[in-house]
Amino acid sequence: MGFNRKLLICLSLFLSGMASAIASDLAAETYATYVNSTGEIKLPEGYRQKWSHLGSWLVNDSKAPGYGFHDVYTQPESVQAFLSTGQFPDGAVLVKEIRKIGSGSLTTGPAQ
Repeated sequence: MGFNRKLLICLSLFLSGMASAIASDLAAETYATYVNSTGEIKLPEGYRQKWSHLGSWLVNDSKAPGYGFHDVYTQPESVQAFLSTGQFPDGAVLVKEIRKIGSGSLTTGPAQ
């Protein structure tokens, strides 16, 4: 079973109206850190190791948009703000990674 990994990066900004220092710091750093002057978005370094994993799911319909494994990550300080206020702070960044799935015969049997 081979995975062709395709990375889809969704950097999303959530506006919450929160005026905390964490939110201000995130908002000030978000654009300059991950988006250049021509609008190209780069992947945050070490997000899998350093950021909080919000969840994973599988879209198993090959005809559906987003077919594959989905993993979503955000900064730890965004999680703390969400737990405190119920809202993501202004400048919170989400990384959504989509990996293609494949199927094949393995030593343990058929796999998808």
